Amino acid sequence: MRSRAGSIAGLVGVVLCLLGLIERGALLAAHPAGLAAQAVAIALMIWARVTVGLLIRMLAEERLVVARYPEYMAYAARVKRVVPGVW
Repeated sequence: MRSRAGSIAGLVGVVLCLLGLIERGALLAAHPAGLAAQAVAIALMIWARVTVGLLIRMLAEERLVVARYPEYMAYAARVKRVVPGVW
């Protein structure tokens, strides 16, 4: 019976293969710190892709709103988009 850590390691290996980061198998470090580092790297890649996707969607939706409601440009000039006072 596989341990839970073994199952997670296998899943990480599959994800790395699908992302094209490794060519075959679950080529993971034997030490738990190596596995943790790889998990953090995968989480950061996922976060970056989601963030870029949301940014693209936000800008596309803003273009649609401007096309439908031209007065939105005056509102957008007064307020920030995502983080108040920043952007």
